[in-house]
Parts: sequence; C-alpha cells; structure tokens
Amino acid sequence: MSENSGLKKFLVLTTFGVTVALAALIASLPVNLPSHQDSQTLGPVNDGDNAWMIVATILGLFLTPALTYLYSLLHGTDPVEGVKNVLVVSSLITFLWVLFSFSLVWGEDAKGNGVLGYPLTYHMFKNLSNPIYAVFELGFALLSAGIVTASVAGRIELNGFLFFIFVWHLVVYAPVAHVTWNPRGAFATNHIMDFSGALPVHSLAALTALVLHVVLGKDAIPASKPVAEPEKALFWALIVWFLWFGFNAGKAHAANAVASQSIVNTIAATTTSIITSFFYNLILEKPNNAVSLVYAILIGLIAITPASGFVTVGGAMVIAIFTYGFTVLISQFVLGENETENQPFSIVSTHAIAGAVGFLWTAIISYKFINSAGENGLTYGRGTSLAYHISFLLALWGCASISVAIIAFIANLIFPIGNGVIPPSDAAPVETAVPDATTEKQVEGGLELNTV
Repeated sequence: MSENSGLKKFLVLTTFGVTVALAALIASLPVNLPSHQDSQTLGPVNDGDNAWMIVATILGLFLTPALTYLYSLLHGTDPVEGVKNVLVVSSLITFLWVLFSFSLVWGEDAKGNGVLGYPLTYHMFKNLSNPIYAVFELGFALLSAGIVTASVAGRIELNGFLFFIFVWHLVVYAPVAHVTWNPRGAFATNHIMDFSGALPVHSLAALTALVLHVVLGKDAIPASKPVAEPEKALFWALIVWFLWFGFNAGKAHAANAVASQSIVNTIAATTTSIITSFFYNLILEKPNNAVSLVYAILIGLIAITPASGFVTVGGAMVIAIFTYGFTVLISQFVLGENETENQPFSIVSTHAIAGAVGFLWTAIISYKFINSAGENGLTYGRGTSLAYHISFLLALWGCASISVAIIAFIANLIFPIGNGVIPPSDAAPVETAVPDATTEKQVEGGLELNTV
C-alpha cells in the first residue's frame, strides 16, 4: 500500500509540475528563443583528443548493459533477460542513430527553431571529420533507453516495447537531446547547462518509466523485496562507477582541462555521497550495508552528471551532500521506499530526484573559469540560469510526460507493450465458489479495466 500511495503522490507532483510549467515558461522565457551561440566543429581535432574519445566511447557504451545488470540484481529480475532486452533495444537505436537520428540531435535546425535537426545532415555519418564523436553521443541515447527498459523489466512484451522505443527515440528523445546539447538548441541557447544529461538521460528516462508503469497498470507493479545478493550488487556498482568516467569526462569531446575536471568531480561527488550515506544511516540508526553503499554510489554519479564539467571540486561535494540527503529523504519518507533492510529504491525516484537536484545545483554553483562554454551561477551573482533551469525542468516533465503518455497509449493499442503477467504476491486468490450477482458485477467493472 505504501508503494502505491507513494506513486500516487508522485503523480500528483507531476500533474502540479505541468500546471506550473506553463506559467513559468510564460513568465521567464523570451518568445522567439533566440540563439546566442555559433556552431561548433563535431569531432576530435587531434590524435590525443581522438585517443581519449575512443576510450570514453568504449566505457560509455558498456555502461548501459552494466547498469541494467546492476538494476536486475537490486530489483530481483532476471539479469540475463534484462541484458538481452537492453542489447536488442540498443541495437535498434544504433540502427536509427546511423541512419538519421544522430542528425536529428546534432544536425542543423530543420527550420531554425532550435527543436530538431535536419535528418540528412549527417546521414550514415557523412560530413563528419571523425565518426567517433557520433558513436560516443550514441551512448547517451542507449543509456536513456536502457534505464527505461530496466525499470519495466519483467512487465513488457519485447516486440511491442520495441515499437514504443522506436517512436519514443525519434519523437521524444531526439528533440530533448537537440534542445539541450545542440549549439542552436532552444535550451542550450537560453542559459541551460547540462554537461552529461540530467534532462535527456535521467529525467526523461524517469518520466518515461513512470508513464509506462501507469499504462501497464500501476496496481500490478511488482512489490519491492530485499536485495538477494547485496555483495554482488556492490561489485557491479563499482563497475558502473568506473564506466561512468567515460560517460562524464568524454562529454568534453577532448583530452583537455574540462575532461580532467569532470573526472575529479565524479570522484569527489561519489565519495562524498558515500560518506554522507554513512553518517545519515549512523544518525538514523540504520545499517550501513552493501545496499546503502550501492545507492550512495548511484546517487552521487547521477547528481554530478549535469555539473561535472561546470563546477569546482568543492561544488561537486556540495552537490553530492544535498542530492543524497534530498533523494533519500523524499524516497523514504514521502514515497515509502527502502523501509526495511536491504530494500531497494525505485529506479524512477532515484533518477528523477537525484537528476533534478543535481541539475538545479549546476545553475547555482557553476563558473565560467571551469568551462568557458558554461555560465556563472547564482553564487557568482547571476540568477538567470537558475530561473531557466527551473522553468525548463518543469517544462520537460510536463510536456514530455504528455507526449510519452500519448505514444505509449497508441503503441499499446497497435502492439501490446505489457506481457500481462501479474506478480504472484500481488495476484488475487482464486475463488472456487460460484460468484453471486454482486461479485459478477465487480469482476465485470474492475478486472476488465486492469487488463487494458
């Protein structure tokens, strides 16, 4: 009951965000979203940069199946089935990426509106000085889809889910990534700093997974159980941490000072999150076990994702402290997660809350002397970026949630996404007695709705 009530509260917050987003956008954004940046050269410019991008690309591409395996261990789903599904989904997205979706994200604006690129700009990676740039950026598209796939593991029919991902990648992910990262994107040209993907990866994946759970039937969500192999999960969390360096530092697109700062910040944020977790559990008299370490690592990594190339090492530590505290407090005391020992947090809440908090803190403590492509934040006396970060985060949750819901509903009508399996612990007991008229009415009006 606590998980269902927590999900209801989360849905209420999302609905509230949709309403606030409209007012916030009208109040704080320019009407025509003008571009303030020139285009950039795509791809590494020398052998040293190229070598680093090759390493970062390999690390980033293996991050998705590794994180999927970790989530399978944490949530008790079949790891082999989960990795298999992610590999199939990743292969589909890679095919689309090579054909035209890389162009949708990084190509020239189709109509100069900062929302979507022209699909044939880099068709089959043409017009690129080095294709490794395109393959590195593919890793973010795979990770976003991988988080969604891991969240609904055990609840999907792969054929129908592939159709949903096909449409979602082109209609939702590509525009969100374009407006965030493309030099002429509507977000990128309006004070938004998102180094490695709080919006296109963590927030978008979390809201997509949340909508899918509603479409598949939130009452049939498997009940959270204690992690069966916490030590093994901790080992895989360390692997994810290692691979995350390529995900974060590679976003500098060069072997430069920004990449170095990103690695330093990734280490600082994760270790600070771990020590914060230790003292948090000590104060609340909770056990400092392997599962708490796993989530300290994950929250630290998610929190520093948008800020790793824009903040100082001290800023990374501050972000980790606040993000861990806020994420755990909301998850435990509002959403009712992690109530017993070794019980995991949900994938949705972990990425949604930690990603949002880290994204907002980026606008507070960022500095141009760390990265000239960024902006000075609130601590430097500039509050414009924070206002835009709040507005665009609300806009993403409002607009993208509606878009995903429409796509999921239509896709589910054409190719059913769910597998129709209800967890045994949640299934209603079989009645052997002959039902009376009242029972027949309840079945007719209730169970039929849950199977839609």
